Amino acid sequence: MDVQPGYKEIYITVNPFHIAFIKSLFDANNIRYFIEGENFLQVRPLVAPAIIKVDSGQFEDAQELLKEFKSEHGEGTIR
Repeated sequence: MDVQPGYKEIYITVNPFHIAFIKSLFDANNIRYFIEGENFLQVRPLVAPAIIKVDSGQFEDAQELLKEFKSEHGEGTIR
Protein backbone atom coordinates (compact mmCIF):
# COMPACT_ATOMS: atom_id res chain seq x y z
CA MET A 1 0.00 0.00 0.00
CA ASP A 2 1.43 3.38 -0.97
CA VAL A 3 1.87 5.89 1.82
CA GLN A 4 1.65 8.69 -0.74
CA PRO A 5 -1.22 8.39 -3.24
CA GLY A 6 -0.05 8.53 -6.83
CA TYR A 7 3.40 7.10 -6.12
CA LYS A 8 4.66 3.71 -7.28
CA GLU A 9 7.34 1.48 -5.83
CA ILE A 10 10.34 1.41 -8.16
CA TYR A 11 13.42 0.19 -6.27
CA ILE A 12 14.17 -1.75 -3.09
CA THR A 13 17.61 -1.86 -1.49
CA VAL A 14 19.52 -2.15 1.76
CA ASN A 15 22.56 -0.34 0.32
CA PRO A 16 22.85 3.29 1.53
CA PHE A 17 25.22 4.13 -1.35
CA HIS A 18 22.59 3.06 -3.88
CA ILE A 19 20.06 5.26 -2.13
CA ALA A 20 22.37 8.28 -2.23
CA PHE A 21 23.14 7.76 -5.91
CA ILE A 22 19.49 7.25 -6.90
CA LYS A 23 18.46 10.35 -4.94
CA SER A 24 21.03 12.45 -6.80
CA LEU A 25 20.00 10.89 -10.13
CA PHE A 26 16.32 11.62 -9.53
CA ASP A 27 17.04 15.12 -8.20
CA ALA A 28 19.13 15.94 -11.29
CA ASN A 29 16.29 14.77 -13.55
CA ASN A 30 13.42 16.36 -11.58
CA ILE A 31 11.85 13.01 -10.69
CA ARG A 32 9.53 13.32 -7.69
CA TYR A 33 10.21 10.54 -5.18
CA PHE A 34 10.20 9.56 -1.54
CA ILE A 35 11.95 6.78 0.33
CA GLU A 36 10.07 4.61 2.76
CA GLY A 37 12.19 3.10 5.54
CA GLU A 38 15.41 4.98 4.76
CA ASN A 39 15.84 6.00 8.40
CA PHE A 40 15.65 2.39 9.60
CA LEU A 41 18.47 1.06 7.41
CA GLN A 42 21.08 1.55 10.10
CA VAL A 43 18.96 -0.20 12.71
CA ARG A 44 17.51 -3.16 10.79
CA PRO A 45 18.68 -3.28 7.16
CA LEU A 46 17.78 -6.89 6.39
CA VAL A 47 14.41 -6.77 8.11
CA ALA A 48 13.11 -3.59 6.50
CA PRO A 49 14.88 -2.45 3.33
CA ALA A 50 14.40 1.04 1.92
CA ILE A 51 11.66 1.31 -0.70
CA ILE A 52 12.05 4.07 -3.26
CA LYS A 53 8.78 5.30 -4.75
CA VAL A 54 8.29 7.74 -7.61
CA ASP A 55 5.42 9.80 -8.93
CA SER A 56 3.27 7.50 -11.09
CA GLY A 57 3.38 9.95 -13.99
CA GLN A 58 7.18 9.77 -14.00
CA PHE A 59 7.49 6.02 -13.45
CA GLU A 60 8.65 5.15 -16.99
CA ASP A 61 11.24 7.96 -17.00
CA ALA A 62 12.56 6.79 -13.64
CA GLN A 63 12.76 3.18 -14.89
CA GLU A 64 14.85 4.30 -17.86
CA LEU A 65 17.22 6.17 -15.56
CA LEU A 66 17.60 3.11 -13.35
CA LYS A 67 18.25 0.62 -16.18
CA GLU A 68 21.85 1.72 -16.67
CA PHE A 69 22.40 1.92 -12.92
CA LYS A 70 21.04 -1.60 -12.46
CA SER A 71 23.22 -3.04 -15.22
CA GLU A 72 26.30 -1.86 -13.32
CA HIS A 73 25.15 -2.84 -9.80
CA GLY A 74 23.90 -6.36 -9.14
CA GLU A 75 21.96 -5.83 -5.97
CA GLY A 76 18.66 -4.07 -5.41
CA THR A 77 15.36 -4.69 -7.10
CA ILE A 78 13.83 -2.56 -9.85
CA ARG A 79 10.05 -2.84 -10.10
